[in-house]
Amino acid sequence: FFLSPTMLVEAFFVALFLQLYASVLSDPCWQENQGNHQLADLRTNKTVLDFIAFGIEDESGFLELIQSILVLRPPESPGSAIVRDVIQTTLEPLGWLVEVDTFQTSSVIGEEVVFSNVVATQDPDKPRQLALACHYDSKTFPTGFLGATDSAVPCAIILNIATTLDRIIKMQEKESEISLQLIFFDGEEQLYENTMFGPDGLYGSKHMANKLTESSFTSNTGPWCQEGEATEMERIDLLVLLDLIGAPDPFFKNYIDEETGLCNPFSDELSEIEDAIAGEIPDDDKKYFHAYCWTVDDTMDDHTPFIEHGLRKALHVISDPFPEVWHTLDDDWEHLDLESSSRINRIFRLFVAEYLHLEI
Repeated sequence: FFLSPTMLVEAFFVALFLQLYASVLSDPCWQENQGNHQLADLRTNKTVLDFIAFGIEDESGFLELIQSILVLRPPESPGSAIVRDVIQTTLEPLGWLVEVDTFQTSSVIGEEVVFSNVVATQDPDKPRQLALACHYDSKTFPTGFLGATDSAVPCAIILNIATTLDRIIKMQEKESEISLQLIFFDGEEQLYENTMFGPDGLYGSKHMANKLTESSFTSNTGPWCQEGEATEMERIDLLVLLDLIGAPDPFFKNYIDEETGLCNPFSDELSEIEDAIAGEIPDDDKKYFHAYCWTVDDTMDDHTPFIEHGLRKALHVISDPFPEVWHTLDDDWEHLDLESSSRINRIFRLFVAEYLHLEI
Protein backbone atom coordinates (compact mmCIF):
# COMPACT_ATOMS: atom_id res chain seq x y z
CA PHE A 1 0.00 0.00 0.00
CA PHE A 2 1.49 3.33 -1.09
CA LEU A 3 0.64 6.83 0.15
CA SER A 4 1.40 9.75 -2.11
CA PRO A 5 3.07 12.88 -0.63
CA THR A 6 -0.26 14.68 -0.88
CA MET A 7 -2.02 11.94 1.05
CA LEU A 8 0.71 11.98 3.72
CA VAL A 9 0.29 15.74 4.20
CA GLU A 10 -3.49 15.38 4.44
CA ALA A 11 -3.15 12.53 6.95
CA PHE A 12 -0.76 14.63 9.04
CA PHE A 13 -3.19 17.56 9.28
CA VAL A 14 -6.13 15.28 10.03
CA ALA A 15 -4.17 13.70 12.87
CA LEU A 16 -3.11 17.12 14.15
CA PHE A 17 -6.71 18.38 14.08
CA LEU A 18 -7.95 15.31 15.95
CA GLN A 19 -5.24 15.73 18.56
CA LEU A 20 -6.09 19.40 19.10
CA TYR A 21 -9.82 18.63 19.20
CA ALA A 22 -9.28 15.90 21.77
CA SER A 23 -7.16 18.30 23.81
CA VAL A 24 -9.90 20.92 23.81
CA LEU A 25 -12.48 18.35 24.84
CA SER A 26 -10.29 17.11 27.70
CA ASP A 27 -9.48 20.59 29.11
CA PRO A 28 -11.88 21.86 31.77
CA CYS A 29 -14.16 24.71 30.75
CA TRP A 30 -13.98 28.08 32.47
CA GLN A 31 -16.75 27.26 34.94
CA GLU A 32 -14.83 24.25 36.29
CA ASN A 33 -11.58 26.23 36.41
CA GLN A 34 -13.42 28.92 38.33
CA GLY A 35 -14.54 26.43 40.95
CA ASN A 36 -11.04 24.99 41.33
CA HIS A 37 -9.13 28.29 41.38
CA GLN A 38 -6.38 28.71 43.98
CA LEU A 39 -4.25 31.74 44.82
CA ALA A 40 -0.63 31.74 43.73
CA ASP A 41 1.97 32.18 46.47
CA LEU A 42 3.88 35.37 45.71
CA ARG A 43 4.35 36.61 49.27
CA THR A 44 7.09 34.09 50.10
CA ASN A 45 9.20 35.21 47.14
CA LYS A 46 11.01 38.25 48.52
CA THR A 47 11.96 39.61 45.09
CA VAL A 48 8.42 39.43 43.77
CA LEU A 49 6.91 40.75 47.01
CA ASP A 50 9.23 43.77 47.04
CA PHE A 51 8.51 44.51 43.40
CA ILE A 52 4.71 44.31 43.66
CA ALA A 53 4.39 45.98 47.06
CA PHE A 54 7.03 48.68 46.70
CA GLY A 55 8.73 48.59 43.29
CA ILE A 56 5.71 49.61 41.21
CA GLU A 57 4.12 51.73 43.91
CA ASP A 58 2.76 55.06 42.69
CA GLU A 59 2.22 56.94 45.92
CA SER A 60 1.78 60.37 44.37
CA GLY A 61 -0.72 59.02 41.86
CA PHE A 62 -2.63 57.30 44.67
CA LEU A 63 -2.89 60.52 46.69
CA GLU A 64 -3.99 62.46 43.61
CA LEU A 65 -6.76 59.94 43.02
CA ILE A 66 -8.03 60.33 46.58
CA GLN A 67 -8.12 64.11 46.20
CA SER A 68 -9.83 63.90 42.81
CA ILE A 69 -12.60 61.70 44.21
CA LEU A 70 -12.95 63.66 47.46
CA VAL A 71 -15.69 66.03 46.31
CA LEU A 72 -19.37 66.32 47.18
CA ARG A 73 -20.78 63.52 45.01
CA PRO A 74 -24.33 62.46 45.91
CA PRO A 75 -26.36 60.95 43.06
CA GLU A 76 -27.31 63.34 40.22
CA SER A 77 -24.77 65.95 41.41
CA PRO A 78 -21.99 67.70 39.44
CA GLY A 79 -19.48 66.01 41.77
CA SER A 80 -20.84 62.60 40.82
CA ALA A 81 -20.14 63.40 37.16
CA ILE A 82 -16.64 64.59 38.08
CA VAL A 83 -15.80 61.25 39.70
CA ARG A 84 -17.11 59.32 36.69
CA ASP A 85 -14.84 61.46 34.52
CA VAL A 86 -11.88 60.65 36.79
CA ILE A 87 -12.56 56.93 36.34
CA GLN A 88 -12.86 57.22 32.57
CA THR A 89 -9.81 59.45 32.05
CA THR A 90 -7.74 57.14 34.25
CA LEU A 91 -8.62 53.84 32.60
CA GLU A 92 -9.69 54.50 29.01
CA PRO A 93 -6.18 55.62 27.90
CA LEU A 94 -4.97 52.20 29.12
CA GLY A 95 -7.43 50.48 26.79
CA TRP A 96 -9.97 49.47 29.42
CA LEU A 97 -13.65 49.26 28.52
CA VAL A 98 -15.42 51.76 30.79
CA GLU A 99 -19.23 51.49 30.79
CA VAL A 100 -21.62 53.87 32.56
CA ASP A 101 -24.98 52.30 33.39
CA THR A 102 -27.40 55.14 34.07
CA PHE A 103 -30.84 54.17 35.31
CA GLN A 104 -33.85 55.73 37.01
CA THR A 105 -35.63 54.12 39.90
CA SER A 106 -38.05 54.99 42.68
CA SER A 107 -36.54 55.83 46.04
CA VAL A 108 -37.87 54.46 49.29
CA ILE A 109 -40.36 57.38 49.50
CA GLY A 110 -41.39 57.15 45.84
CA GLU A 111 -39.23 59.88 44.30
CA GLU A 112 -37.70 59.14 40.89
CA VAL A 113 -33.91 59.34 41.18
CA VAL A 114 -31.23 58.83 38.53
CA PHE A 115 -28.13 56.78 39.41
CA SER A 116 -25.05 55.81 37.40
CA ASN A 117 -22.95 52.72 38.09
CA VAL A 118 -19.54 52.56 36.43
CA VAL A 119 -17.97 49.25 35.36
CA ALA A 120 -14.41 49.14 33.98
CA THR A 121 -13.07 45.89 32.50
CA GLN A 122 -9.53 45.34 31.34
CA ASP A 123 -10.41 42.54 28.88
CA PRO A 124 -14.17 42.01 28.38
CA ASP A 125 -13.58 38.99 26.09
CA LYS A 126 -12.28 36.86 28.95
CA PRO A 127 -15.02 34.73 30.48
CA ARG A 128 -14.10 35.16 34.17
CA GLN A 129 -13.75 38.31 36.26
CA LEU A 130 -12.03 39.27 39.47
CA ALA A 131 -14.17 42.24 40.51
CA LEU A 132 -12.90 44.95 42.86
CA ALA A 133 -15.69 47.22 44.06
CA CYS A 134 -16.46 50.37 46.03
CA HIS A 135 -19.26 52.91 46.18
CA TYR A 136 -18.39 56.33 44.83
CA ASP A 137 -21.42 58.34 46.00
CA SER A 138 -21.37 60.46 49.15
CA LYS A 139 -24.18 61.09 51.63
CA THR A 140 -26.61 63.91 51.07
CA PHE A 141 -26.48 64.73 54.78
CA PRO A 142 -24.98 66.21 56.86
CA THR A 143 -24.55 69.06 54.39
CA GLY A 144 -20.95 69.18 53.19
CA PHE A 145 -20.21 65.49 53.90
CA LEU A 146 -17.21 64.37 51.81
CA GLY A 147 -16.74 60.73 52.78
CA ALA A 148 -12.97 60.24 52.66
CA THR A 149 -13.07 56.77 54.22
CA ASP A 150 -16.62 56.32 52.93
CA SER A 151 -15.53 55.68 50.21
CA ALA A 152 -13.04 57.93 48.39
CA VAL A 153 -10.03 55.96 49.66
CA PRO A 154 -11.47 52.52 48.71
CA CYS A 155 -12.22 53.81 45.18
CA ALA A 156 -8.73 55.30 44.89
CA ILE A 157 -7.21 51.98 46.01
CA ILE A 158 -8.91 49.91 43.31
CA LEU A 159 -8.08 52.50 40.63
CA ASN A 160 -4.45 52.58 41.74
CA ILE A 161 -4.24 48.78 41.72
CA ALA A 162 -5.52 48.79 38.14
CA THR A 163 -3.03 51.40 36.91
CA THR A 164 -0.01 49.88 38.65
CA LEU A 165 -0.72 46.29 37.56
CA ASP A 166 -2.09 47.02 34.07
CA ARG A 167 1.19 46.72 32.17
CA ILE A 168 2.26 43.59 34.06
CA ILE A 169 -1.07 41.85 33.36
CA LYS A 170 -0.79 42.64 29.66
CA MET A 171 2.80 41.32 29.51
CA GLN A 172 1.84 37.83 30.71
CA GLU A 173 2.87 35.15 28.21
CA LYS A 174 0.19 32.68 29.26
CA GLU A 175 -3.28 33.92 28.40
CA SER A 176 -5.59 33.86 31.41
CA GLU A 177 -9.33 33.30 31.52
CA ILE A 178 -9.65 36.02 34.17
CA SER A 179 -9.98 39.75 33.58
CA LEU A 180 -9.59 42.36 36.28
CA GLN A 181 -12.76 44.40 36.63
CA LEU A 182 -13.58 47.47 38.73
CA ILE A 183 -17.12 48.29 39.86
CA PHE A 184 -18.09 51.71 41.19
CA PHE A 185 -21.57 51.65 42.72
CA ASP A 186 -23.76 54.73 42.88
CA GLY A 187 -26.49 55.18 45.50
CA GLU A 188 -25.06 53.07 48.29
CA GLU A 189 -25.84 55.72 50.88
CA GLN A 190 -29.31 56.49 52.22
CA LEU A 191 -30.95 59.42 50.46
CA TYR A 192 -33.00 60.52 53.45
CA GLU A 193 -32.65 60.87 57.19
CA ASN A 194 -34.51 58.54 59.54
CA THR A 195 -35.01 55.78 56.99
CA MET A 196 -33.92 52.15 57.21
CA PHE A 197 -30.66 51.28 55.45
CA GLY A 198 -31.32 48.62 52.86
CA PRO A 199 -34.72 49.78 51.63
CA ASP A 200 -33.10 53.22 51.41
CA GLY A 201 -29.61 52.77 49.95
CA LEU A 202 -27.82 50.11 47.90
CA TYR A 203 -29.66 51.41 44.83
CA GLY A 204 -26.77 50.81 42.46
CA SER A 205 -25.84 47.35 43.69
CA LYS A 206 -29.47 46.18 43.74
CA HIS A 207 -29.90 47.32 40.15
CA MET A 208 -26.65 45.75 38.97
CA ALA A 209 -27.17 42.43 40.76
CA ASN A 210 -30.59 42.05 39.19
CA LYS A 211 -29.28 43.04 35.75
CA LEU A 212 -26.35 40.59 35.83
CA THR A 213 -28.57 37.73 36.95
CA GLU A 214 -31.00 38.32 34.07
CA SER A 215 -28.28 38.71 31.40
CA SER A 216 -27.06 35.56 29.66
CA PHE A 217 -23.41 35.07 28.70
CA THR A 218 -21.69 33.03 26.03
CA SER A 219 -17.90 33.21 25.88
CA ASN A 220 -16.16 34.37 22.73
CA THR A 221 -13.68 32.18 20.88
CA GLY A 222 -10.46 31.79 22.81
CA PRO A 223 -8.26 29.24 24.57
CA TRP A 224 -11.22 28.31 26.77
CA CYS A 225 -14.60 26.64 26.45
CA GLN A 226 -17.99 27.09 28.06
CA GLU A 227 -20.16 24.29 29.35
CA GLY A 228 -23.85 25.02 28.92
CA GLU A 229 -25.59 28.30 29.65
CA ALA A 230 -24.24 31.00 31.96
CA THR A 231 -25.19 34.44 33.23
CA GLU A 232 -23.13 37.58 33.63
CA MET A 233 -23.31 37.09 37.41
CA GLU A 234 -21.71 33.67 37.08
CA ARG A 235 -18.66 35.19 35.39
CA ILE A 236 -17.59 36.82 38.67
CA ASP A 237 -15.04 34.62 40.44
CA LEU A 238 -14.89 36.86 43.47
CA LEU A 239 -16.35 40.25 44.38
CA VAL A 240 -13.93 42.15 46.61
CA LEU A 241 -15.82 45.04 48.20
CA LEU A 242 -13.80 47.71 50.01
CA ASP A 243 -15.48 50.15 52.41
CA LEU A 244 -14.58 52.46 55.30
CA ILE A 245 -10.82 52.50 54.69
CA GLY A 246 -8.44 55.31 55.54
CA ALA A 247 -8.80 55.86 59.29
CA PRO A 248 -5.99 55.16 61.79
CA ASP A 249 -5.53 51.59 63.04
CA PRO A 250 -8.40 49.86 61.24
CA PHE A 251 -9.52 46.40 62.30
CA PHE A 252 -10.59 44.03 59.52
CA LYS A 253 -12.35 40.92 60.75
CA ASN A 254 -11.88 37.50 59.26
CA TYR A 255 -15.42 36.21 58.93
CA ILE A 256 -16.56 32.60 59.12
CA ASP A 257 -17.30 31.07 55.72
CA GLU A 258 -20.88 29.86 56.14
CA GLU A 259 -20.36 27.06 53.59
CA THR A 260 -17.37 25.48 55.33
CA GLY A 261 -17.62 26.79 58.88
CA LEU A 262 -13.96 27.80 58.61
CA CYS A 263 -12.32 31.20 58.40
CA ASN A 264 -12.52 32.88 54.99
CA PRO A 265 -9.41 31.68 53.13
CA PHE A 266 -9.07 35.00 51.28
CA SER A 267 -9.01 36.86 54.59
CA ASP A 268 -6.43 34.36 55.82
CA GLU A 269 -4.27 35.25 52.84
CA LEU A 270 -4.66 39.00 53.43
CA SER A 271 -3.35 38.44 56.96
CA GLU A 272 -0.39 36.45 55.62
CA ILE A 273 0.36 39.08 52.98
CA GLU A 274 0.28 41.82 55.61
CA ASP A 275 2.79 39.92 57.74
CA ALA A 276 5.07 39.38 54.75
CA ILE A 277 5.02 43.06 53.77
CA ALA A 278 5.46 44.18 57.37
CA GLY A 279 8.58 42.02 57.52
CA GLU A 280 10.14 44.30 54.91
CA ILE A 281 9.56 47.42 57.03
CA PRO A 282 11.79 47.99 60.08
CA ASP A 283 9.98 48.07 63.45
CA ASP A 284 6.57 47.49 61.88
CA ASP A 285 4.29 45.90 64.49
CA LYS A 286 0.93 47.03 63.13
CA LYS A 287 -1.76 44.48 62.38
CA TYR A 288 -4.94 45.34 60.46
CA PHE A 289 -6.00 41.99 58.95
CA HIS A 290 -6.61 39.15 61.39
CA ALA A 291 -6.32 35.41 60.85
CA TYR A 292 -8.78 34.29 63.53
CA CYS A 293 -12.55 34.38 63.06
CA TRP A 294 -15.49 34.14 65.43
CA THR A 295 -18.51 35.51 63.59
CA VAL A 296 -20.22 35.55 60.21
CA ASP A 297 -20.44 38.76 58.17
CA ASP A 298 -23.85 40.23 58.97
CA THR A 299 -23.06 43.77 57.81
CA MET A 300 -25.34 44.80 54.95
CA ASP A 301 -23.42 46.46 52.12
CA ASP A 302 -23.18 46.51 48.33
CA HIS A 303 -22.21 42.82 48.25
CA THR A 304 -25.51 41.83 49.89
CA PRO A 305 -27.74 42.08 46.77
CA PHE A 306 -25.12 40.10 44.82
CA ILE A 307 -25.14 37.28 47.36
CA GLU A 308 -28.95 37.29 47.32
CA HIS A 309 -28.79 36.89 43.52
CA GLY A 310 -26.42 33.91 43.61
CA LEU A 311 -22.91 35.41 43.60
CA ARG A 312 -20.31 32.66 44.05
CA LYS A 313 -17.98 34.38 46.51
CA ALA A 314 -17.59 37.77 48.16
CA LEU A 315 -14.78 39.25 50.21
CA HIS A 316 -16.20 42.10 52.27
CA VAL A 317 -13.40 44.31 53.58
CA ILE A 318 -14.79 46.89 55.97
CA SER A 319 -13.27 48.40 59.08
CA ASP A 320 -15.15 47.03 62.10
CA PRO A 321 -15.61 48.89 64.39
CA PHE A 322 -16.40 51.72 61.99
CA PRO A 323 -14.05 54.73 61.96
CA GLU A 324 -14.71 57.40 64.59
CA VAL A 325 -15.42 59.89 61.77
CA TRP A 326 -18.12 57.67 60.22
CA HIS A 327 -20.99 59.72 58.79
CA THR A 328 -19.64 62.98 60.23
CA LEU A 329 -18.15 66.08 58.62
CA ASP A 330 -14.75 64.97 59.99
CA ASP A 331 -14.61 62.22 57.37
CA ASP A 332 -12.36 64.42 55.25
CA TRP A 333 -8.80 64.74 53.94
CA GLU A 334 -7.46 66.22 57.19
CA HIS A 335 -8.56 63.20 59.23
CA LEU A 336 -7.21 60.53 56.87
CA ASP A 337 -4.35 58.27 57.89
CA LEU A 338 -2.41 58.12 54.63
CA GLU A 339 0.07 55.61 56.03
CA SER A 340 -2.63 53.04 56.75
CA SER A 341 -4.25 53.76 53.37
CA SER A 342 -1.01 53.06 51.51
CA ARG A 343 -0.36 49.92 53.54
CA ILE A 344 -3.77 48.50 52.64
CA ASN A 345 -3.19 49.47 49.02
CA ARG A 346 0.04 47.41 48.95
CA ILE A 347 -1.67 44.42 50.55
CA PHE A 348 -4.46 44.35 47.98
CA ARG A 349 -2.10 44.91 45.06
CA LEU A 350 -0.25 41.74 46.04
CA PHE A 351 -3.53 39.90 46.65
CA VAL A 352 -4.74 40.74 43.13
CA ALA A 353 -1.38 39.64 41.66
CA GLU A 354 -1.73 36.32 43.50
CA TYR A 355 -5.31 35.81 42.33
CA LEU A 356 -4.34 36.49 38.72
CA HIS A 357 -1.21 34.29 38.99
CA LEU A 358 0.97 37.07 37.64
CA GLU A 359 4.49 36.06 36.67
CA ILE A 360 7.16 38.67 37.35
